[in-house]
Amino acid sequence: MMPSFRRTAKRELLLNNVSKWRKRFFLGGRHPFLNGTYRSSMTSSVYLVSVSKTGGCSFDSCGACCSRATMYIPRFNAEERLHVLHDFMEANSFATVVTVSSAGMVATHLPLILDRSRGPSGTLEGHIARANPQAAETLADQDALVIVTGPHAYISPSWYATTAEHGKVVPTWNYVAVHAYGLVRFQEGHEFLSRHLEALVTRHEAGRENPWSISDAPPQYIAQLARAIVGFEIPITRIEGKWKMSQNRPEADIDGVIAGLGASASLHDREVAEIVASVRPRPA
Repeated sequence: MMPSFRRTAKRELLLNNVSKWRKRFFLGGRHPFLNGTYRSSMTSSVYLVSVSKTGGCSFDSCGACCSRATMYIPRFNAEERLHVLHDFMEANSFATVVTVSSAGMVATHLPLILDRSRGPSGTLEGHIARANPQAAETLADQDALVIVTGPHAYISPSWYATTAEHGKVVPTWNYVAVHAYGLVRFQEGHEFLSRHLEALVTRHEAGRENPWSISDAPPQYIAQLARAIVGFEIPITRIEGKWKMSQNRPEADIDGVIAGLGASASLHDREVAEIVASVRPRPA
């Protein structure tokens, strides 16, 4: 283990180098070495939120070279059609909401409602427990990051035709992720909470043989529980979509991925196979 004084000296040297790069390349919009980027990606079901060497700046007020954060999305994985992003968010509405507090980043996992009609990119609504520190400690002037994910699957090199050709292949992971950004506005009013909870319950009870309604419970009981939660809304100011579905592989490899996932006993694997088939590049 590196002695503490060596770790400190190494950190100071790194920061000094970063400062020099900032002074030299600030007008260019990015640093070739390190620019304090906030990037997030997904591997299996684990979210990695980290400092990276490429991309944009983590927070608008950080004073670094770039003005906003971004998810790493190669051009062949990018999905920019708003209706497609909205459809995916509604189909996978249990999301992760990441905000910034004075102590750092904090995340809560919760169901959301998307109102497509409010704002150019829609507005997200949700609620959290009043006892959750995120409600009181979120900084009002920092964007929240909402992470929405869906089916994902391990991709075996054994499915690739190129494995037999040259063997220069490795496993990967296919997934879909949508990131939405915007300022959080907490809502204490009874009208907002009542409307939001009705919409949330109605949506998830729809289609059931005996749908439950909030009015089925005693009003005093509902009022008591409502006092223990805080509503919020996030008008979406920016939204990104990433469909990482083997689009960069040769045609024969994509065929192998679809066949391999399609033959799996896992429902998630078969769902991913359908997505791979739906987004595969068309032959030129």
